[in-house]
Amino acid sequence: MRIHSVQKLSDCIGSTKIIRCHIDTAIDEELMMTLSANGELKYYSHFPAPFFKIKQPQFLLEGIIGSDNFRLTYEGSDITSLINFLSIFFEIESDLPS
Repeated sequence: MRIHSVQKLSDCIGSTKIIRCHIDTAIDEELMMTLSANGELKYYSHFPAPFFKIKQPQFLLEGIIGSDNFRLTYEGSDITSLINFLSIFFEIESDLPS
């Protein structure tokens, strides 16, 4: 699987950053479960668009089952940890904002 584009959404108060990663496949429950390993998963399967949140120590990943993108909220100083995590699951073809 690949991350083919990254869109910077905003910089929040302080050093928190939000980006949207676009991938080459739709997110399914299997990918959601894989990404949630060692993290805290909250899954709202009853929502009209099944929504999930994965809390990892360095970031929050949010997405919708069936979508081809997910949102990441992280501290700007944690970009290396974020890249290391994502590279376990994805080939990254786009630069992540620093």
